[in-house]
Amino acid sequence: MWKKEDKFKEGFMIILGKIWRGSNKGHYYIGIDIDKEFGIKEFCSRNGKTITLQEFSNKTVVEQHRDDLTKAHIYFISPIPFPLKNSDKILGIEVKRYLVPAPNIHANGFRYEVIGNKKEPVILNQKQALELIRHIDSICRKNGQKYLDLTKNKLSSHLF
Repeated sequence: MWKKEDKFKEGFMIILGKIWRGSNKGHYYIGIDIDKEFGIKEFCSRNGKTITLQEFSNKTVVEQHRDDLTKAHIYFISPIPFPLKNSDKILGIEVKRYLVPAPNIHANGFRYEVIGNKKEPVILNQKQALELIRHIDSICRKNGQKYLDLTKNKLSSHLF
């Protein structure tokens, strides 16, 4: 479908999910797309402390396009898959299957750029991955959004 619509004429996308080769084989490439400033602030807040997205970018790969700094892509490598999440009107947090990364050009005409000093995504251990999944879920619940359905989710026995 995308190829027929000529979507890649001037760029490319990355497919997120299981890594099939290389040093991280068997792990998962996780991409989080945040399209609201409030969502970025919530994502960067934990245990009563908030850091800036710039500070967060010193831990893992973060991308933005200069014309709209209220949006960001954040990448991780995880030993477990993250449940997907669609966008919402309050937070704008999505856990995606694919992303259009840097150095592609955003639809608004500005190039995605890696901010901060990280050129490789952080590799989470299982505890860190589960904590991040719980963090996303707690942000969503606090703001009346759904992420995890713990009655159906395979991760529920690991989460609590």
